[in-house]
Amino acid sequence: MRIIWGLGVLAAAVLAVVACGGAAAKGPAGNGGQTAGDPDGGQGSGGSQDAGTGSDAGAAQDAGAAQDAGPGPDAGPAPDAGSPPDAGTDGGVSVIVPNSAGWTFYQQADGLTSSEVMGASADEGGNIWVAGGTAGVFVLRNGASTFQQFTLADGLHPYGYMPDGSPADTNPYVEAISISGGPAGTAFVGYMGRPVPNGVRGCEDNWDGPNPDPAIYKSGDADKLTLTASGIDVVHYDIFSGLNQIPAETRGREKLCSIYRVVYEHGTNYVWFGGNHGFAMGFANFAGNPTCAGLRSCSGAWEHVHPAINCYKNGQIVFCTGDYYGVAVDPLTKDPWFGGVDRTTRFRFFTNHEDWVTAQSQTQDPPFASNRMDVWPDLVQEPAVPQPSERVTDNVSGIAAMPDGSAWIGSFSRGLRHIDKDGKLLEDATSRLLSVKLGAVARDPSDDSIWVGYLFNGGVSRLMPDGSTRHYSNAVLGNALASSTVHDIQFDTSVTPRHVIVSFEIGAVGVYSGQ
Repeated sequence: MRIIWGLGVLAAAVLAVVACGGAAAKGPAGNGGQTAGDPDGGQGSGGSQDAGTGSDAGAAQDAGAAQDAGPGPDAGPAPDAGSPPDAGTDGGVSVIVPNSAGWTFYQQADGLTSSEVMGASADEGGNIWVAGGTAGVFVLRNGASTFQQFTLADGLHPYGYMPDGSPADTNPYVEAISISGGPAGTAFVGYMGRPVPNGVRGCEDNWDGPNPDPAIYKSGDADKLTLTASGIDVVHYDIFSGLNQIPAETRGREKLCSIYRVVYEHGTNYVWFGGNHGFAMGFANFAGNPTCAGLRSCSGAWEHVHPAINCYKNGQIVFCTGDYYGVAVDPLTKDPWFGGVDRTTRFRFFTNHEDWVTAQSQTQDPPFASNRMDVWPDLVQEPAVPQPSERVTDNVSGIAAMPDGSAWIGSFSRGLRHIDKDGKLLEDATSRLLSVKLGAVARDPSDDSIWVGYLFNGGVSRLMPDGSTRHYSNAVLGNALASSTVHDIQFDTSVTPRHVIVSFEIGAVGVYSGQ
């Protein structure tokens, strides 16, 4: 089993602390014009020059690892005992699962030939899409019995364009790691940036390094896929800022490459991208423009924002940000929530009448520190700057936004907490779970229950509104699926009752239609 955390370098129970390549950036202006404020690579709000663009591992060997270890031994009941052993796996994709009431499982026999199921989602037409890692993308068309696979040969485009519209990589690398169903027949897929030998965050830092390589810094990003009679049409989102778009970075900016979460905001023209360095916004109706060269007026995406904080790296104050796996749309305000290694924010885009610049300011600027929510608090709070020993990284893995404006925040290493719209702790629900290590968190629209998927053993749990907890583990899923990482949980509301779509990395998708 291959677990992807960040860029594949986070290990065991403690995730690395990731330092940003520079100060908080001012993203694109709402009118498509110039941006304001300090760009990445400039001065941090603490006034100290960024330490540079090295590995960005920051305090990976955090002296505060005692805090980073999470709340101790896994809380809650143990996984189901006494269930019959699984028959094992065949190449990580063929597993035997029980015939469990309310559940349907798709795997190798159904054409899902991937041992890297990183995400699954239904579009508004009931087609089920799967991000299959290096195997590409799969779709189960509504009414079909077998998944169809799409690869580079079918048009997947996990790389950007040069200014003349030519491909940035003639031998591209594909790894589909996130997906979100859109309008009927459409999905948005996020890719992993090209791995770099011995490079912790290679695609993020390559643009600012001594030997920028477009095959690296323009790798990854996202595609819009639209079904045709027999295949797909593909539009690529090249998420970067071009020449002279940012006053202090006139050369341009290429920081986002790995898109860990994609969320299409139904009923709008917006797609939200949670990435390695920050988050970005795409326009769902973007028709593509290979020769746009990163101009705001034609790129189809605006980048980037992050709730970065000042922290110490090698004795210098830098901005720390990274790995925004937590993305969810607030049902009350329609604003998207984003959570990463260090902080969580509600990006107040709709609250500010779709004014990107104002919403960005309310996430990044010092007067709005309360909107950089520290769900598992550091030992010191802003404006103080935490030393490595004072850091308690949140390591957010997923967010479930609730109709009252609150949100449930899951962590790769710390469990599950419920916060209000301003970040105040309402409940720590970790003791109701099978483990502190969560891979996915989602709100069930049918009853506001909270589904969580585990990073290692446990399968799936469901926190009910009455305070009870249901565990779908070995007895329901079988040993193989219950032991698999669950990267993603989404919902198909095009059917009644709604379907819960669970991604098991080992090579299966589970669909639950029960109550």
